[in-house]
Amino acid sequence: MDRRGIDELGGDVSSRKYVVAFISASFNGSRGYQASRKLESSTCSFSPSLTSDELFESEKIAREDANVIERCRKLGYDNMSLVIADPWSVGYIGDRPEYQGKRLIQIYLYGRKFPDDNEYAHPFDFGVVVDILEGKVFDIERAAHT
Repeated sequence: MDRRGIDELGGDVSSRKYVVAFISASFNGSRGYQASRKLESSTCSFSPSLTSDELFESEKIAREDANVIERCRKLGYDNMSLVIADPWSVGYIGDRPEYQGKRLIQIYLYGRKFPDDNEYAHPFDFGVVVDILEGKVFDIERAAHT
């Protein structure tokens, strides 16, 4: 790895399309690394990791959606504070063309019969897919376990 500073690499700075800087903890203290790479294309085949803010926001979106609330009510959950939302990345979407170009989060739902109940004992028969960029529920899908 080239350990020269960005100023020592020379060339036109505007040609640098992507710069990464990260710090790695080690037993000898922290080390910083820099790398630059000219991107050949403006498209990529992956999406960045979800942030905790996105996960919390997706839970809020799902729990406030009228269709989700109605489905929960039909399962006997009128009190949405007893509905637990567990957000995850949707993972592989190559076989789902309708998912392409979106930032989606899938949410598994569980219910508690009382505040200290074990929600995992009561999985719901549907899951929610949230488009976090649009800030809305993209789809409600039947859960795979049902």
